[in-house]
Amino acid sequence: MDQKDASQKSAGEEQSGPERTMLDVLDLPEEQRRVVQWLLRQSGATASEVSAHLALPETAVACILETLNKEGFLEAGEECDAIRWRVRLASKRLAATPHGPRRAPMDIWKVLED
Repeated sequence: MDQKDASQKSAGEEQSGPERTMLDVLDLPEEQRRVVQWLLRQSGATASEVSAHLALPETAVACILETLNKEGFLEAGEECDAIRWRVRLASKRLAATPHGPRRAPMDIWKVLED
């Protein structure tokens, strides 16, 4: 299985995993965090673009991207015969709490009046 197949397979497998948030990004090791933060500003990029802009060797970038993909921070998509990596984080509004997604109670006005 080549890198492209592995990237797409692992991206698909992680779709059902826990959604990551910006708090999770802050807990990443420095190089991984730099990659995620740069990709957020770019709305996605190829491994060679990440390597060029962050001045990291392509082999190191490939390893970082695969790790972030397996951990659920990134998703890979194919554009023009190149793998383009994008950050996949939970929406602020839908960020999960320990008890699941935040939702307003059905009787919110009654709760607010009390």
